[in-house]
Amino acid sequence: MSIANLAKFYLRLGLPIVLLFTSACQEVDSRLEDREVTASARSNSPDLTEIEPVPTEDIDRPKRQFPKVGNVVSESRNVSNFDRVRCSFGKLIVTQGDRESLTVIAEDRLLDRIVSEVRDGTLYLYPKSNEPFVTFDRVQFQLTVKNLNALNLDGVVQVKAEQLKTDRLQLGATGSAKIDIESLDADTLQVDLGGASELSLAGKVTDQTLTFSGGSRYYADLLESQTVALEINGAGKAAVWANDRLDVQINGAGTVNFYGNPDVRQQIRGVGSIQPIGGFR
Repeated sequence: MSIANLAKFYLRLGLPIVLLFTSACQEVDSRLEDREVTASARSNSPDLTEIEPVPTEDIDRPKRQFPKVGNVVSESRNVSNFDRVRCSFGKLIVTQGDRESLTVIAEDRLLDRIVSEVRDGTLYLYPKSNEPFVTFDRVQFQLTVKNLNALNLDGVVQVKAEQLKTDRLQLGATGSAKIDIESLDADTLQVDLGGASELSLAGKVTDQTLTFSGGSRYYADLLESQTVALEINGAGKAAVWANDRLDVQINGAGTVNFYGNPDVRQQIRGVGSIQPIGGFR
């Protein structure tokens, strides 16, 4: 009720006007007290912007366990009478020489779990069963061969060779293997790739026969060949060098780029493509 209405009400009742001012003052005091209480409550409320975050080290969470790294050592192993290699882990460095040899470089605690054995002309390199791959991802093999006719990889393997000379060479890889040969001299080359494998080759061969599946990559535009027969099933990519003849069959979304001026025969099912990227080098 306003002060004017209160004054009229007091006059009708015959009450002294002083009571009106007393009542008005009490009402004003009451409102002021309510405002002070509200302001005090607001000032005492916590400011969220001033709350300090809890340090992450104080949070109780499980610790991730990483395998301990032991002492890295090298061990020489006796190997002989082989011209084929099959490897399923680690990094393999291949050199060609007059005497076959193998050196394993790994943590000392892993040496007795790494198997190297020759059976029927093939050198097998693999870990003992029931061992996690992460245990062996830093293992390195230094291998010297007198002659190499086949190299097959299964898993996450890296192979590097500077020079190889042979009559015939078969390369096979599945998983995410990677092969890099800087200088290859051979009559025939056969390549079978699967998964996400990658090959990089240079040098000179007479004939190449290539079969890809999955998303493999084949970089051999520095490997001079007379004939190349190539089949891609999937989304693989290849770069080759053919002087006389190039036969290409693509099933899927494969891509072939080629150097040279060969007689090209192609059969494409899907959205694959074949493109020349140069003439004589």
